[in-house]
Amino acid sequence: MHRSDHRRRRAVGVCLTLWMALTAMLAATTFFTDAEPYGSWWFATMWGVEAAALIAAIAATRMWRRIGSMMLHSALLLILAGGALTACMGERGSVTIPPGGVEATVWLTDDGAIPRPMPVAMSLDSFVVSTHRGMTTPAGYTSYLTLADSSKATVEVNKPLTIGTYRFYQASYTADGATILGVNHDPGCGMAVSYAAYILLGIGMILVMANPRGRFRRALRSVGATGALMLLTALPSWAAPRAVAQADMAMTDTLQVIYQGRVAPFSTPATELLRTLADRTTLGGMSAERIAASIMLYPADWGRVALIRVKSRELRDSLGMSGSMIAPDSLYNSDGSYRLASLYKGTGKGLDREIIDVDARLAAFRSAADGTLCLPLTASSSRLPRWRVAAERFFYKVPMGKVAFMAILSLGIMALLSATTGRLRPLRLFIAPGIIIALAWQSALFGLRWIIGRTVPMTNGGEATAVTSLILLIIALGLSLRRRWLLSALIILMGGFAALVSWLGTPAAGLSPVMPVLSSPWLSIHVGIIMTAYALLAATFGVSAVSVVRPSAYLKELNITLLYPALLLLAAGIFTGAVWAGESWGRYWAWDPKETWALITLMVYCIPLHIAMSPRRLAIFLLAAFATVVMTYWGVNHLPSLHAYS
Repeated sequence: MHRSDHRRRRAVGVCLTLWMALTAMLAATTFFTDAEPYGSWWFATMWGVEAAALIAAIAATRMWRRIGSMMLHSALLLILAGGALTACMGERGSVTIPPGGVEATVWLTDDGAIPRPMPVAMSLDSFVVSTHRGMTTPAGYTSYLTLADSSKATVEVNKPLTIGTYRFYQASYTADGATILGVNHDPGCGMAVSYAAYILLGIGMILVMANPRGRFRRALRSVGATGALMLLTALPSWAAPRAVAQADMAMTDTLQVIYQGRVAPFSTPATELLRTLADRTTLGGMSAERIAASIMLYPADWGRVALIRVKSRELRDSLGMSGSMIAPDSLYNSDGSYRLASLYKGTGKGLDREIIDVDARLAAFRSAADGTLCLPLTASSSRLPRWRVAAERFFYKVPMGKVAFMAILSLGIMALLSATTGRLRPLRLFIAPGIIIALAWQSALFGLRWIIGRTVPMTNGGEATAVTSLILLIIALGLSLRRRWLLSALIILMGGFAALVSWLGTPAAGLSPVMPVLSSPWLSIHVGIIMTAYALLAATFGVSAVSVVRPSAYLKELNITLLYPALLLLAAGIFTGAVWAGESWGRYWAWDPKETWALITLMVYCIPLHIAMSPRRLAIFLLAAFATVVMTYWGVNHLPSLHAYS
């Protein structure tokens, strides 16, 4: 018996050691720039050795006795098998089909542009760029094709054409009207095997979590209702420029324009202009609409008005400024030369960064002065209904994002003081109601962005982080109802910082119509699942921060309770992302840095579920592991990634 236990532990230990080595190797490869290692023999060998070690661990532990664990770990082997089939047998490339009835009979592979015969000859009837209603912004691209048997077919973004083991997806187009279709040939059915394995993985994880004698159910019973709820869940001095009369400004209340590729009330570009110029929504007693309209009508007069903010004291001294605001014309010398050009050193850091900031503000002023800030509605433009105009005007007039993060952070500080200071304990009565109000406010902000942007607001980093804030507030509410005051305070603070990041990272352009590839139902499904997983992992960070100082069995079980659903959702998020990528780009896995780091995050957080740790060691591990979430979400933006938020 002792020898059998030793053999089992050795097999599991070897498998976990290789798992950790693979994780470290994957992290390192994302920084390779000159050569990609993913097709190399040693990369494939490492995965093969890990698969062999996993098979040995399954046999040594007699895992077939536990159906959930067996399905889960078998799915990992199937995923590797599917990837191997795709890598060894699959081919990718493209075909360019010109208009005019010319039939395409061959396509070119990516590796050396080797010609391959088409499964069926096809010709292009027409290539159409559709736009958002009443706008010029592209909403989608469609190729209308005729196949060799005279049947008709279409290929659209997110809607590929499947012919046998071939998939054709809309990749690009040329200026002369030709379409460029991506071609994915998968004769080994690697994609189908991988998809089936992901489904098996999900079923296995659910069975593991449902096992009444399993670790998750034991941890859930230890934390009680808390775990269950968490699972549900200074004005410038003015000259006297000519300005539009206040009496004439009533017309702007209903004026609609085309801004950032969409129809919007005039107040939107006006407010964004003044925020860009001066970091304000009113200036000198004038509204943003009045200032914007006046700049557009009298640009020469307003070029002499100090309305561009210079934040850097060093730059203000270099420009000889006495205050924080400067007139656009004052950025030029008498000979017309640009003053900032002589100060810029090309480093992009320090003073250069401040110069770039002022230069961007000047560019915004020029866009209003030359009439390109916004455009009048065309005959084909559809006017917004009154209720939508009212919603957008409210959104831009009331700084909801700023109010949200300030209120949530204040609530978190109050919760922290009430949890650590005896005299302030009565403040605990206001914690749960405060969270409910914050949830309602954040939900209203989310809804307004959805109404204005006309798509689920998860298209950039700031919007997605707002979802994290919402989920963290729900978790904090559950903890406060269970009287876990210190934990609740920390989670509220994390929710407040998430709201702050969201406010800082959500530009006005986020309300523009999304690019065609994001016009997919997979957007809300994939991003929603992934962000819920990240929120749960963020909650383990907060719990671990307490557990390091005050380790306890309860906090350890709470972390385990959070880990299981977080990993289930993270795996589901990776799967839905793979399906979406297969529909959009013709390949379900590309070793893109975002994809790779999501996999790394999953692999890292699996480790504590396979190794016994004390409460403090588990807390330290989870604190360190959260770095992978930070890298996955923010760090990859500095790498050449298709998923990088910009």
